[in-house]
Amino acid sequence: MATQFLSPSFNYTVTIPSTSITPITVGAYNHLDNSLYISSGRGPTRDGRIKPEMIAPGVNILGPIPNNQYTRRTGTSIAAAHLAGGTALILEWGIELGNDINMNTQTVKNVLIRGANRIATLDYPNNDWGFGTLNLINSFEILRGSEFEI
Repeated sequence: MATQFLSPSFNYTVTIPSTSITPITVGAYNHLDNSLYISSGRGPTRDGRIKPEMIAPGVNILGPIPNNQYTRRTGTSIAAAHLAGGTALILEWGIELGNDINMNTQTVKNVLIRGANRIATLDYPNNDWGFGTLNLINSFEILRGSEFEI
């Protein structure tokens, strides 16, 4: 019996631990031209769930390096930093400022998804862009408004 390999595909490139149920998985896009970063992982997961849930800026992003200098970086790690910072701000609003002392991961995920920008020509959710691009302003508007039941 000969070894048989799967055909290459842009689908199913989201890997462990990103395929876990609870974490928010993030992909990267170029915020200057709204194009998806070529190396951004794409779903779905092997069991059919939408991953990544969210896309954040991750191409040619300016950031600090040692000796008071700056450089540009690209990758999903850069996008993950954007999402982690946004998540921290939402948790601060909820728990530290007392607006929702019982806020949890699922609440944060729901708020981020509801606040995401969506390109009008695409159907959402999808396996490339998830539920859309990170938009913290929209997410906080949802939290402050009556649109979201805490």
